[in-house]
Amino acid sequence: MSAGLRNDPFHKQIVVGGIPPFVVIDKDGKMINAKCGMRPSNPLLKTYLTELINKNQ
Repeated sequence: MSAGLRNDPFHKQIVVGGIPPFVVIDKDGKMINAKCGMRPSNPLLKTYLTELINKNQ
């Protein structure tokens, strides 16, 4: 990994050490959840994302 990437603020927030985690980013590009522990196949992810959408409207 390059030194430039290690110093990148986005990279520091998500702490990639292997397979990148799932990250939730809003429509303005702001990181909402740097370490979303739910995979897309998790049925709770739809509920979580729906709540985020409704909260930010």
